[in-house]
Amino acid sequence: MKKILCICLTLAALFALAACGGKSDPAASSSTEAAAETDYKPSYAAVVDSYETKYGEWVSKEKESSVDDYGTGVLFCDLFDWDRDGVPELFVGYNTENEEHLLLSDLEVFTFARGDARRILHAKPGRAYLNTSSYQDFGFALEKDGTIALCLTHTESEWDTEEITQYRFRDGKVTSEELFAQAKDYDKESDEPPELNVFRIDGKDVSKAQYDKAKLEKKDNMLYIVCSRIDYTALKDFLQGTADSFRCAFLTNEALHIDEPDGSDSESGRVPAWVTGLASKF
Repeated sequence: MKKILCICLTLAALFALAACGGKSDPAASSSTEAAAETDYKPSYAAVVDSYETKYGEWVSKEKESSVDDYGTGVLFCDLFDWDRDGVPELFVGYNTENEEHLLLSDLEVFTFARGDARRILHAKPGRAYLNTSSYQDFGFALEKDGTIALCLTHTESEWDTEEITQYRFRDGKVTSEELFAQAKDYDKESDEPPELNVFRIDGKDVSKAQYDKAKLEKKDNMLYIVCSRIDYTALKDFLQGTADSFRCAFLTNEALHIDEPDGSDSESGRVPAWVTGLASKF
């Protein structure tokens, strides 16, 4: 009888454990999953290491005929919250072409999703000089709906063509818009600057007004990032866990090439007011 009673008590205890104590705490489980979805640092650190291994650290070069430095290797790595969801994207810029006046041949962007770094963009910026005669650069523009567009200009209107790609990252997807303008029948021997008279968006002919409305590059709300060598040692320390925080290099004077906080002496134009609302520290 005692044996049967012990068995019954044991079974009752097991049922109670299954009903209560055996279940995981939903709040703790949710917290663990949330942490896993935002712990991008190990994955991004692995990306940076792999690109340094593949392309090498930046090696600066200069020729007597060159006005500017150029070089090959990884030019910069930086964090920037492109889709403004609180988890920054990783931007990696590098150069594989040994040519003067070319610092950035490739720009790649990674986001953190499903527990790992995922590449969402691989772009070829080209050789255009957006806002100065000495540097390549690219830009971010804030649109009316709050989307931040990434703008790359491949050729400039100071030549007889203008090619611009505008990228948007929303809801986990990157979309692109191709803008093309040309000075048709332009005489390249002429001393007069070219006047663009053919306009296309995604391959379709549009009016100049439609083109100008769609074109974000060179507008007042554009933040220009000058393509230059950025020391990303602080980023590596942050991603590897040896530093508690990191400040976005794109939003510093070094990347913007400005001498004053308000951008008054900027080679790349003023810093738009909307930039001050961005998360610059992670």
